[in-house]
Amino acid sequence: NFAVEGGTQEVAITANFGYEVKYDADWLTIEKNENGISVTVPNYVEVDERTAEITISNEKYGISKTVKVAQCAFEPKLDVTPTDINFTIEGGEQSVKITANFEYEVSTTADWVTYTKTENSITVSVPKYVEVKERTAEITISNEKYGISKTVKVSQAGMSEEEYAKRVIFYTS
Repeated sequence: NFAVEGGTQEVAITANFGYEVKYDADWLTIEKNENGISVTVPNYVEVDERTAEITISNEKYGISKTVKVAQCAFEPKLDVTPTDINFTIEGGEQSVKITANFEYEVSTTADWVTYTKTENSITVSVPKYVEVKERTAEITISNEKYGISKTVKVSQAGMSEEEYAKRVIFYTS
């Protein structure tokens, strides 16, 4: 059995005759040595466990033994903090911490929300807002291959009706 990270394991073989080694997977490497075989498996980033069989045999004597090889499935992990960010009418920037063990994409539902992606976070920027009604948007951090995503709700407060009324120009004739 191998962990997601892969590695090399030794299989001891004791035999008083020659033997052949065959295997049914292209993702592992087998090397014969004086004590048996070395099985090497690379890092694995899929979400399903994988298995293979190694057959050690001698046709002349009709002897065959099978070694089963299994490698654990990759478990994608995604944590986003905070999941709600609030801005005043003045706008500004806030940071969202992202912890992931895979590459991820970032998208937003509104053109007034922009972001800058760094290694372990995104910086969310919002401009000044001069309307009464609060506005909201979502930022999605995701990976389609692993079917995982997290959402950050972005809210920006609107002006009070009194403040908004001060900005309105009335025309009279």
